[in-house]
Amino acid sequence: MNVRTSIACVTLAIAASTASAQQDWHGFYLGVNAGYAFGKSDVSTTTVFSGTGYFASSSVDTINKDGVGSVSPSGFIGGATVGWNISKGKTLFGLEGDYDYMSASDSRSVTTVYPCCGPTSYTLSQTTKADWLATLRLRFGIAKPDMLWYVTGGAAFASVKFSETFTDTFGPSDQSGSQTSTRTGWTAGLGGERALGADHKWSLKLEYLYADLGKKTFTGGILSDNGTPVPDNPFTNSSTLTVNVVRVGLNYHFK
Repeated sequence: MNVRTSIACVTLAIAASTASAQQDWHGFYLGVNAGYAFGKSDVSTTTVFSGTGYFASSSVDTINKDGVGSVSPSGFIGGATVGWNISKGKTLFGLEGDYDYMSASDSRSVTTVYPCCGPTSYTLSQTTKADWLATLRLRFGIAKPDMLWYVTGGAAFASVKFSETFTDTFGPSDQSGSQTSTRTGWTAGLGGERALGADHKWSLKLEYLYADLGKKTFTGGILSDNGTPVPDNPFTNSSTLTVNVVRVGLNYHFK
């Protein structure tokens, strides 16, 4: 075999590999995914002092200190995926969307003796819960005939509920507030996807995503002192949510 023949063989092999990579990953696909979501939610529940209100000034300071903390919502995540890949040589560009059910929740509770009025005490409880997560992302990857490595990023959406309750043994008094909202944020991650079978119509992927769903603030309920409303002590609540997602997926490619 002379030099020209060798060069021609190498060129044909590279061209065949490139064409195979394009053929294996180019086009429309549908899939399912499942995994685990673990996140962090910074929470805050505060009130204000009023000379005509229910709380002593020292009580407000203590409640506001106890009302700031964090919880760690976590749980199962799983759903459906749809996407489209465009291959150019070994470079891949894609658009992918997914909608997943998510059962991530966590709570915290603090019980404290009133600094002004012991031994009476109050209890403050807070919960963050996420019901679903959806993303719409761009993908950029390096494609081989049977393997794809990629980075991804785009928009994230989630249904998040934050709820809190306040009760004490002084009045007794009670107050509660909750808000469920669809939050919009951003997401970024990376993954690997391996083609399966002789025709490479199926693929199996492992993916990590980080999503930041931002912060929401809302006013809680009206404090009740033994059944009598006390509007001079409003409660203000806020919560953030960031989520880490590790999941596997199975995709079918329409070729």
